[in-house]
Amino acid sequence: MKHLTNWLTHALLLSLIAFPVYSQKNRTMVDSIVSTSGTGKITIRQGEGIGNLIGKINPSNEPVKPKTVSRKGYRIQAYSGSQQIAKTEAYHRESKIRARFPEYATYVTLNSPFWRLRIGDFTDQFDAEEALRTLKKAFPEYMTELYIMPDNVKSQSIDY
Repeated sequence: MKHLTNWLTHALLLSLIAFPVYSQKNRTMVDSIVSTSGTGKITIRQGEGIGNLIGKINPSNEPVKPKTVSRKGYRIQAYSGSQQIAKTEAYHRESKIRARFPEYATYVTLNSPFWRLRIGDFTDQFDAEEALRTLKKAFPEYMTELYIMPDNVKSQSIDY
């Protein structure tokens, strides 16, 4: 009997704590976590997609494979040239950069008459700026040609 009373007391307390969160229209505990302690108040919010992912069950128990999508982001331009040796120079720089930084994707493109080398798939500018500083330290001879460009980049996405 004592265990039943303790269990009911705990269940009642939990429902009183959780009720205000669940009573809001179309909201879950994941939508808004509010913590009050002393005089401070912290509110944590997340995008719609996060709430949709929580509690989802993968019926096949297979690992979920991300797919590659294109989205707005940033790349670092390391070369742009239109002279006769431009193609050779773009690929030469690409091989040097790939050897030193294999974690960065590289893209050599021709947008006639310009051959260009761009580096990375950065979805936020802070990461692009950090990589730019790293590349400038590693390749001071390219310093004047290295800069951040807005571009469509490859990004990983998971569909459930």
